[in-house]
Amino acid sequence: MSDTVFKLKKVLTSLPSITQFIVVAAFVAILIGCAYYIYKTYIAPQSDRSLYEGYASGMNLRNEGGDPDMVTLYMFSVEWCPHCKHARPIWDEFVKENSNNQFNGKNVNFVLIDCDKDSATADKYNVTGYPTIKLDKGGTEVIEFSSKPSNETLLAFLQQSV
Repeated sequence: MSDTVFKLKKVLTSLPSITQFIVVAAFVAILIGCAYYIYKTYIAPQSDRSLYEGYASGMNLRNEGGDPDMVTLYMFSVEWCPHCKHARPIWDEFVKENSNNQFNGKNVNFVLIDCDKDSATADKYNVTGYPTIKLDKGGTEVIEFSSKPSNETLLAFLQQSV
């Protein structure tokens, strides 16, 4: 192995410095390209973002007036979290199935908060881990969801908590 390294060193030192720069730059560009491909293919969250079109952040839906009939279910997440990547499709499906339903006679707003982009809302709700799901009952009470997210557990949580 050291013989191979020695030969590589000898070849690189014999090349003009501009050629060395081009070889190194090409190698770095290939690494960056591979990293980008891996990120886009395997790491970036795969979800239906059309559910949340027009929502700049959760702040525009926050019930600041304290209306007890205004109920909001928040999911706080970040794109880099593996647990969030698992919970996100479950959340998206639940929102799609229940966005027009009433729970105990009240409409529920569903808001997804990306805590990297909207840390103020996460701080306001004292979010310390991801994903976190919290129910805001019109500013009068905030209840944290403390179960593994699934359609059944989220539905039971809303039916019991609203």
